[in-house]
Amino acid sequence: GADILYYRLGMDRDLDDTIIKEISRMRAWNRKPIHPPQTIIDSATVVNVTDGSNYYKYLDQTRTIDNNGTINYSATTYYLHIYNGSTLNNAGTFNLQSDLAIQVSGPNAFNNTGTLRKSGGTGTSTLFCVLNNNGTVDVTSGVLSLNGGGTHSGAFTPTLAGTVNLGGGTHNAGPGSTFSGTGTIGFSAGTTTIGGASYAVNTTSISGATANFNINASTAIFNLTSGEIGGSGTFTVTGSASWSGGTMRGPGTT
Repeated sequence: GADILYYRLGMDRDLDDTIIKEISRMRAWNRKPIHPPQTIIDSATVVNVTDGSNYYKYLDQTRTIDNNGTINYSATTYYLHIYNGSTLNNAGTFNLQSDLAIQVSGPNAFNNTGTLRKSGGTGTSTLFCVLNNNGTVDVTSGVLSLNGGGTHSGAFTPTLAGTVNLGGGTHNAGPGSTFSGTGTIGFSAGTTTIGGASYAVNTTSISGATANFNINASTAIFNLTSGEIGGSGTFTVTGSASWSGGTMRGPGTT
């Protein structure tokens, strides 16, 4: 219908003022907020979110984006805001290529059933939105910090140079969720409860959060500097451990 903007044609497109024409009273994303109800990105389409003409990007007033293609988030200064009940549904690939955050205000959600990847930047990309991961979160470079909480039944797979950090809010990793890879899973704030299918990673670091393991879990390297580890499962360290602060609590075993 007239209120749905479809990206088709399988072309690469930049979100700047030369690409998105006025459709149903909308202008380019870097000039005005996108408003209800829905934007659909088709599977063959690549959308490049850049600094463009030096404008922030707003997903606002309950607007929904359904991404079935690829979104490359390469902006370095002018970040994306998810505002006021808006939702980003990713069934394709959302690729963070820099260290820029995704900011929020009011109710919001990033629902991932595809691949959320951080492949660029050696610093930290922070998602302040709620992230519900039912797909794959893959970090190959730097740190992806998930600071808004969420409910998860998908996979977290950091590689050697990457860290997935559960950095705030309440995270519930339920049945079907898996944690694996040669990288690091960090817990820096908030409360995370892991009750999923498996947890076997190279490095686990707890530095201010509460991490409850209600399944048997293993890590080669374990660092506890503050916060606490708890839960009912057995947490096995197969390599080395450093305990400089924090608490081990509850009926489980380390």
